[in-house]
Amino acid sequence: MKKKQFCKYHPQRAAHRKCYYCKQPICAECQHHYEKHIFCGRKCYYQWKIEQLFSRLKPHKQLAWFILILLFSDIFIILLLKPENQTLQQEKFTNKIVQDSSVETIPLKSDEFVSGNEIVFKVSAPANRLLAVTRNGQFIKTMINPHALETEIKVPLILGQNIVKLFTYSEGEKPRLLDSLSINYFSKRLKFLEQPVYSVKTKKKVVALTFDGGSLDRGVISILDTLKKYDVKCTMFLTGNFMRHYPQLVKRIVADGHETGNHSYSHPHLTQLEINGSNKTLDNVNATLIENQLSKSDSIFYRLSGRHFAPLWRAPYGEFNSEIIRWAALAGYKHIGWSDKCDTWDWVADTTSNIYRKNIEILARLLMVDDKYGLNGKIILMHLGTERKTEIPYEILGAIIRKLRERGYRFVTVSELINAKFNE
Repeated sequence: MKKKQFCKYHPQRAAHRKCYYCKQPICAECQHHYEKHIFCGRKCYYQWKIEQLFSRLKPHKQLAWFILILLFSDIFIILLLKPENQTLQQEKFTNKIVQDSSVETIPLKSDEFVSGNEIVFKVSAPANRLLAVTRNGQFIKTMINPHALETEIKVPLILGQNIVKLFTYSEGEKPRLLDSLSINYFSKRLKFLEQPVYSVKTKKKVVALTFDGGSLDRGVISILDTLKKYDVKCTMFLTGNFMRHYPQLVKRIVADGHETGNHSYSHPHLTQLEINGSNKTLDNVNATLIENQLSKSDSIFYRLSGRHFAPLWRAPYGEFNSEIIRWAALAGYKHIGWSDKCDTWDWVADTTSNIYRKNIEILARLLMVDDKYGLNGKIILMHLGTERKTEIPYEILGAIIRKLRERGYRFVTVSELINAKFNE
């Protein structure tokens, strides 16, 4: 029986076709048709096109192989950032055309300008010339200019220094440097989003109660009723699967005034933590997958509520690293973890597990943490829905709220915890 294959970008989807160049399986959404072939994207198409072009450069075979090796080095696709709260510090532009005296001068022109988070080259060149762009020494864009018309090339910026060079090639010629520039790019917004939050240092007795909604609904009504009874607003992180199955619960969460954050679409594993304890990113996880997981979930929430998630997310299973956090930041989200010793383990249903806690133990643990360390500015993790048949965690929620209020604590949302000035 033929083994079922899954899309390289959407591991939850079956794939019946393969990219003509990289031979990786791709679903229908990821299929791009160029020149009677199917590719997983323009990157593979351009690499295939370059190979076809350089296979004809027999007089310069060594040069062709050198350029191909560069093209196959690490090429990162940087997602576009929203231009909000971004500053650009531009260094001096250096425009330089290198010409070989043995070759007749060819009229080439490039005008560049900076727009938002990208550099845009406007290039005028003869037809059928290969244009290639490097950023900090790595090829990131290549294209064939089929007509002698002005062509626009957009180059995304990365944080820090960007040394961008525009080259042109044609058969029988040496590479020519058409234009180059250096620009220092800095985004306050991205820097803020790349810093995960586990707690907030404050002298005030405020605490954030958070719930993750994965795929279960047992007990959710009781949780919402208890929160409403005690007039507590909290932050709930919802998956796309939860929202698809329980749209009425989502509408009530919004109507009750709770803050909502993104918990991915299908709650996939992102690192090798469960496999070998490593924090290394799984091979099938990349910037595109993270962006798709977050955007699909947000789209469902928007259809149900008419609003977008708060720019907050929590990684499924708590699996993340700096690379994954950066990809999510590029998609517009800040990661929210939970404070040390503030995971209630309420999701554990196996009574023989050494991390299983009865309801009274969940409460006692939180009070012990307060006695020993204090809960000021802390984030508590609980869950919507449960597989437990007895000792249902929502039954202790009212006692948790009462006891912490007796100790002087005020419940706030995560955004309130991050943004408010609690320190005196």
